[in-house]
Amino acid sequence: LFFRAHNASERYWLGRGHITKMLLGMRQYALLMTTQLVGGAAATAKTKRQTLAHSSMLEDGDDVRASMARVNCVRWVLAFAVAVKLHTRICYDGFLRGTISSQQKWMVDFDRVRIRGLTTRQEFEDLNELVPIIGEQHVTRGARVLTP
Repeated sequence: LFFRAHNASERYWLGRGHITKMLLGMRQYALLMTTQLVGGAAATAKTKRQTLAHSSMLEDGDDVRASMARVNCVRWVLAFAVAVKLHTRICYDGFLRGTISSQQKWMVDFDRVRIRGLTTRQEFEDLNELVPIIGEQHVTRGARVLTP
C-alpha cells in the first residue's frame, strides 16, 4: 500500500512539474512577443518619451499590425491553455474508456465556449472538429449565440 501511495505522489509531482514548465514557457513566450514586437512611428515616439497625445497622432499601419500581432499572440496562448485543460478533462475517460460522464461533458462544453470566445469562428470550427466526442453536436452548429 505504501508503494502505491509513493508512486502516486511521484506521478503527481512529476505531472505538476511538467504543467508548471509549460505554463512558464507560455508566459515567457507571451511576454517576449508583446515586448519585442516593434511598431511604427507611434511606438518610436513612445520610446522617446514623447507625450501620449502626440504619439497617437503618429499611429500608422505598422503600429496597427504590431498591436494585432500582440493581441493574437496572447489570444492563442490563452486558447492553448484552455485546450490543454480540455484535453486533460477527457483524456482518461474519453479516450481510454470511450465515454464521459454528464458532468465532464458539461465541463468540456464550458471549455469549448471559452475557446470560442478566444478564437474566430473558422478557427473554432477547425479546433472543435479535433474533439472526438461521439453522439453530441458541435457547439457552433445550431448555436447562433456563439457566432457573430
